[in-house]
Amino acid sequence: MIPDFLKRETRNVVDDLDVRFGEAVERYNRHFPEDTLMTEPSALSREEWIDAIEKCIARDMTIWELFGERYDSDALY
Repeated sequence: MIPDFLKRETRNVVDDLDVRFGEAVERYNRHFPEDTLMTEPSALSREEWIDAIEKCIARDMTIWELFGERYDSDALY
């Protein structure tokens, strides 16, 4: 028996914003392969994340630099 969340008829439909968000994250990860991009949970909408990622790439700044924060590898994010 297949659980409902795995059935084709009950799966979520991917919209244009989902696709754009995924592509933006992929571009960020290619541009900054050593940085950690954590988008969840977040107070930013997907559209705001896309804009922030585009700014990071255009300015050659990590998300941490753009937000004026420092990534702490010892913190439990």
